[in-house]
Amino acid sequence: YNRLTRGAGLTASAATNSFTSVNWTIPGGSTVANAITSNDYVTVKIAPSASYSVTVTNFSIRTYRSGTGPTNLTLRSSVDNFGSDITTWTITTTAADYSTTVSGITDSTGVEFRIYGYKAGAATGTGRTPTDGGNFGSSGIDMAVFGTVNSSVAAPSVTTLAPSSSNTTSVVLGGNVTADGGATV
Repeated sequence: YNRLTRGAGLTASAATNSFTSVNWTIPGGSTVANAITSNDYVTVKIAPSASYSVTVTNFSIRTYRSGTGPTNLTLRSSVDNFGSDITTWTITTTAADYSTTVSGITDSTGVEFRIYGYKAGAATGTGRTPTDGGNFGSSGIDMAVFGTVNSSVAAPSVTTLAPSSSNTTSVVLGGNVTADGGATV
């Protein structure tokens, strides 16, 4: 996964070093429900490799908007089928960095995050995620999903019994494997 895409309600707009969209939900009195109905969102998906799970702890984004771009952004996730807000940011300037703590998101198949934008002043108003040098975790990162990746494969459990034979150079042990950790034994 791990690439940005936009919902069907948005249109790409040319801008240097950014992922820019127009046709955000208007008017100024609109809500996140209007943005959901209009498919006005930018999305990023993350997925762990097979036999791993991901636990998300924080989400950060740098965003720019034109004077008539969306003034509100709401973050939701696929964990509950985009049914509840993780957070809503009110954009008071044309450029800002936002971060939020995320809890309750652990998944082994992947998580999609959608950033819904609304309350734009005009259909031509732009909202964008730049690629010009945010510093979320590392220089140059403008959107970041923080957390941990854990192996979902259990470690094998081996119980050894008394030696069945021994000599001066080796010992033969008997034992039982009670959990194979997902591997062939």
